[in-house]
Amino acid sequence: MAVIGGAPQSVRHDGSETRLYVGDNCVFREGVTVNTGSSHGGGETIVGHDSWFLANSHVGHDCRIGNNVILSNNVMVGGHAIVHDRVILSGGAAIHQFVQIGRQAFIGGLAGVVNDVIPYAMVVDNPAFMGGLNVVGMQRSGMSRSDLHAVRRAYQSIFAEGTVLENARALREGADGIDGGAREIVDFILDRDNERALTTPGSRRRGSQA
Repeated sequence: MAVIGGAPQSVRHDGSETRLYVGDNCVFREGVTVNTGSSHGGGETIVGHDSWFLANSHVGHDCRIGNNVILSNNVMVGGHAIVHDRVILSGGAAIHQFVQIGRQAFIGGLAGVVNDVIPYAMVVDNPAFMGGLNVVGMQRSGMSRSDLHAVRRAYQSIFAEGTVLENARALREGADGIDGGAREIVDFILDRDNERALTTPGSRRRGSQA
C-alpha cells in the first residue's frame, strides 16, 4: 500500500510531469507516501541513500531528504522541507512546510516543528522546542570528545543572552575560530536560505518562542 512517486498534493500544481529521485538502499514500509515535485516548487523531490521510511510516513512535494535519515511511523514532512543527513524523526512528528532540519538532529515523538532546527539538536513537544543536544547521536557517529564539548560550548554561547544571530556571528568572527560540529551549527544559522525562525531552547510549559 505504499505510493512512491505519487502526484504532488498541491492545489497550485498545474498537472505537468514532475519527478522523484530516490538514492540507493532506501526502505519504504507499509502505507508510505512520497510525492513528486510540483510545477511551482522546482519539479523535484529528492531522497538520498540508505534512508528508512516506516509505516504510514509521508514526504510532501519538493522536499529534500538526506542520507541515513529515519522517518518513524506516521511522520509527516510538509512540502519544500529540507531534512539533512542522519536526522531521526520519531513517531508522529509533524514537520511544517519549508522547514529545514540540520544534520543529525533528533525530533521527538509527536513533536510539531514549525521553525528550523540546528544540527545536532534534540527537539521535543508541540509546539516544539529544543531540549538540548543529541549527545547520544553524536557519540554513536564517532564524534570525538573534544568536538562534542566544542558543540556544547557553541550551543550554550549561541542561545545565551542577546540575539541568536549576533551570538553566532561573534563565534564565527572570534579570534579563536571554530571548526567541526560547532562550525556546522554556526554556518547553518548564518547561511541558511530561509525566512523561518529557529527552534529555540524552552520548557515544556512555554514551548518554542522563536
